[in-house]
Amino acid sequence: MSSIKSQLRSYMSKTHNTLKKYNHILIHEGVTIAPPLIHYKIKRHINNKIRKFLDENKYLEWKGESDANPMKLIEVKPCDIEYYHYDQPRKIGKVASGYWDTNRIPFKYHSIYRSFDLRFNQGYDWNETPQFIEHKHKISNGEAPRGCNTLSQLNAHFHNYDLLYEKIKKNGYKTQRELFSEKPKETTRLNNDTSHPFSNEIGVNIYSNGSMGKKSTGTHRLAIAKILDLKKIPVLVRTRHADWQNVRDYLRSNTYSNQKIIHNHIHTHPDLQDLLKNQRK
Repeated sequence: MSSIKSQLRSYMSKTHNTLKKYNHILIHEGVTIAPPLIHYKIKRHINNKIRKFLDENKYLEWKGESDANPMKLIEVKPCDIEYYHYDQPRKIGKVASGYWDTNRIPFKYHSIYRSFDLRFNQGYDWNETPQFIEHKHKISNGEAPRGCNTLSQLNAHFHNYDLLYEKIKKNGYKTQRELFSEKPKETTRLNNDTSHPFSNEIGVNIYSNGSMGKKSTGTHRLAIAKILDLKKIPVLVRTRHADWQNVRDYLRSNTYSNQKIIHNHIHTHPDLQDLLKNQRK
């Protein structure tokens, strides 16, 4: 398994570095519209290859539920959510072993973050950003990204991101529970991803070494939080890697043997603070 894991990491690292270099060259040569669309097509091809590889090599095994409260939010620095996680797992409160935590990219390379960075940090129009161009391409193919069938609808949709950015900048970041208490109907209407608004928080998976990858809901909100350099935001943990769950188990039973991981994370990792508080009592 370690060989397969290292091969996958090497493959993903090389392909994403190549994409980054390719985009840089095109933009340097003055091509502004083509790179995002080309990047989107190449990225989709690469992701399909990765999914096929993962399907052919069993890389995830469910290990049950975590001891942590599945609906309890933890406070995290946006900069500490380093990755965007592709595909499974995404179940709330679950534990899984395997090398699924390699199926990721740096969050800063995600088209949503790159689009928001171009818009809010560099002053680009939305129609010059990768995310807009991806959606525009889908509309031309007869799809309806984010429920948009026309360019006017797409423009209105992206204008809502401007409003969201200004709202968070002015009023700070609020949890879905807080928003629901203020405007229950609107919060419910805007919840497109989960069965209940309270679970529509920024979702993260926690990997074997304690690093975090954005998963499922809240990608746009996380991008805004990073750009605004917010100190902390509430997130909902979806799946923990079994190796990381062992760290939590250690803090309850003192039977875990990997002292290096414990030493690196025990004092500061947000996912361990509930257990540390219990030990201090």
